[in-house]
Amino acid sequence: MTLWKVPASGGSVEPVLASAGEDTDPEISRDGSKLIYTHVRQTFVLTVLDPVSRQSRELRKTREILAGPLFSSSGEKIAFFSHQSDGDVHLYTIGLDGKNLQRLTWAKGERNTFPRWSADGTFLYFNQSRPAPSLRKLLLSGGPSSELVSGWTWETHREAHIDSSNSLIVCTRMDNNLPVSTIIRDIQSGREVNLGRVLVSPRWSNDGKFVLGFQRVERSRAGQIYICPRGSDVCEKLTDGYNPSWSKDNSAVFFLRTGEFSDGAELWTISRTGRDERRVANLRPMYPITHRYDVSTRGEITYVRFDAGEHELWLTDLPRN
Repeated sequence: MTLWKVPASGGSVEPVLASAGEDTDPEISRDGSKLIYTHVRQTFVLTVLDPVSRQSRELRKTREILAGPLFSSSGEKIAFFSHQSDGDVHLYTIGLDGKNLQRLTWAKGERNTFPRWSADGTFLYFNQSRPAPSLRKLLLSGGPSSELVSGWTWETHREAHIDSSNSLIVCTRMDNNLPVSTIIRDIQSGREVNLGRVLVSPRWSNDGKFVLGFQRVERSRAGQIYICPRGSDVCEKLTDGYNPSWSKDNSAVFFLRTGEFSDGAELWTISRTGRDERRVANLRPMYPITHRYDVSTRGEITYVRFDAGEHELWLTDLPRN
């Protein structure tokens, strides 16, 4: 992240700085000769945590945004997306030992985010915001991606999740950054129906009979977690929390609570029947914009640790026009 300028009357934008870090909070002196700003060098670390031993290992460390890690169904790989220095965003997979890093998308000018594994692990679904906003599918054995739904963006259709039969999509429809409905779309026919409750971060159960999600409370991270039978307007509240996900056998639900942390979250679990609620681990520090995690079949947790670095105040001379 760096600082740019544009003429007040409109026109081309130009970079003001080219520094090895993130530059924000600009203020120009009254005579226009100097610029003061905040400089920080933040780091993103793809991490795997064993909640039993409390030991963690770093799989990848980068200065560029890295987010959305998800285990494959076999638990042998993790998919994620990462920003590039030229502004593009691409998909990757990596082994649990931090080796065999593979970049999956390469086209110049693309922005591809939030990969989701198919149930059999043969391809990924993902969002593309550039060049053509869409929900797409990428075969891992090779070849170009294909479009599933045209025009879907993160701003309009969020957290799309495909069922194990690869025939139905559940996602949250957004309006002005607020959830307005949760829809189920038939991929083949394009027909859409509304779920009985508006849920954020919806997730199919493995058998495709239930949708898990949470209802946000007053624009905060706090929420109430629900399980909704497909085709029914009656949803069951499970507990309080946000960003829920099924255990791999669907017998339990993992979810987050902010707890006492301002720089992360607590990971909790509860049985499908609403019993045996317990805290699993503390995930911190996490990237403040999005709290994403996943739990493997072996119970390991992956998330992106966010090291903010020291904030510094910098001053520079501005060129005279």
